[in-house]
Amino acid sequence: MHNDELRTVLRRADRQRIRGEWAAAAATLQAAQKQTAGQTDEVQAQLWLALGRTYTDEAMFRGADTLEEGKKALEQARQLVESQGESALLGEIYEALGFALHVGYVDSDRTEEPAMELPYFERAHALLKAYGDARQQARILFHLGLVYDVLRRDYSQARPYHEAAYEQAQAAGDQITQSYAIRHLGFVFLAEEDWDAAEAALVESLALREAAEFIPGIAYARLALGHLAERRGNRAQAVEHVQQARAMLVALKAEKRVTWIDAVLSRWDEEV
Repeated sequence: MHNDELRTVLRRADRQRIRGEWAAAAATLQAAQKQTAGQTDEVQAQLWLALGRTYTDEAMFRGADTLEEGKKALEQARQLVESQGESALLGEIYEALGFALHVGYVDSDRTEEPAMELPYFERAHALLKAYGDARQQARILFHLGLVYDVLRRDYSQARPYHEAAYEQAQAAGDQITQSYAIRHLGFVFLAEEDWDAAEAALVESLALREAAEFIPGIAYARLALGHLAERRGNRAQAVEHVQQARAMLVALKAEKRVTWIDAVLSRWDEEV
C-alpha cells in the first residue's frame, strides 16, 4: 500500500469514527492491516493507533466494552515505533494511551486518578511540541487541561490549557478539537457560576460539532446543554435537549448511555 493509499484509508476510518460508525472504522483498518502485512513498522503503527482510537471512542460514547482492546492496539503501536526514536507519531500514541486511561477513569467510580495519565500526556506534549503540527499540538494541550478540570477539579489550572487549545485548533481549522476545548471552557464557567458564558461556550461547541458532522459529539453537546438548562431552572428546554441526545444515542446503539438518560428523564418526571 502506497503512502497516498494509506492516507486515504486513515481519512476514511477517521471519518467513520467521527460519525459513530465504529464497526465500519474498525473493519476499514483491519482490512488495511492485512494489505500492509510486511510493510514498515511506521505503517503498521499508524493503523494500530487509528484502531486504538476507534475502540476508545466507542467505549466512551457508546459505553461498549472495547476499551481494553483499544489499549492493546495502542500498546502494539508503541512497541512498533518506540525503539526508532522520537517522533510526532510516538507523541500521538502516548496521547492516545493517556486518553484511554482517562476514558476508563470517567466510566469508573472516579476515586483514584490514573497514575500514568498525566505522565503520558506530558510525554506526548514534549514530543508533539518538538515534532508535531498545529492540530496535534492543540489536541495535546486540551488533553493536559482535562487532567486539571476532570480529574483534579482545578479549573484555574485547566483554563489556560483549554484557551490555548481553542486558539490553536481554531487557527488550524480543527473544528473537533476546538469544540472540545470550548466545551470544557464552558465547564470552567459552570464551576464559576457564570451561566451566560457557560451557555455561550456550550452552544458554540454544539455548532462546531454539527459543522464537523461529529455525531456522537453532537449528542453529548446536547446532554451538556440539557444539564445547564436544568441548573438554570428551565426544565422544558432541558428535556428537549436530553431527548434529542437520547434519539441520537439510540441510533448509535449506545444502550448503556440511553439507560442512564432514561433514569434522568424518569427522575425529572417524578419531580414535576
